[in-house]
Amino acid sequence: MKKWRGELTEMMKSAGYWRMPALRRSSKEQFLLATDYPTAADQPSAEAFIRQAEKAGWHAETDHGWIYLDRKAVFEASDDMPIPGPEALNCLSLLERHAGGKTISDGTAERLLLKAMEEGAEAYERACAKLHAEWSVLLRTSAGIPDVDKRFFGGKGMP
Repeated sequence: MKKWRGELTEMMKSAGYWRMPALRRSSKEQFLLATDYPTAADQPSAEAFIRQAEKAGWHAETDHGWIYLDRKAVFEASDDMPIPGPEALNCLSLLERHAGGKTISDGTAERLLLKAMEEGAEAYERACAKLHAEWSVLLRTSAGIPDVDKRFFGGKGMP
């Protein structure tokens, strides 16, 4: 996510602002990042930033002085992924045994993992534990688990 943060920071600089806006991981699960840019710039600059971000492949939504951002493109495993621990390997095992295109990923798991990877190895393992628990419930109820790229868990990428 470092690359994406840099890209968005450059867009904010080119649009202009009164003070440096915050850019942080989003607390909303359907978005990767959030910025308080509308409170750090005038409205035309904020609108210019949103247009520029959307042109670069971001989806942007505003809410109470914040702009929530998500990538439109398919998520890819991070280059600086932590070494997979037991929970990551459990998720990988479930994917290898039970994923098979039944359920297309809506990006929720990928967003959770990308945010956790940026936070560090412990957060990444907690995120994997959460997914492991959710996927176990889905499998017990005969629902399919989402087809998440195995590289997020230290496995080989899907064909």
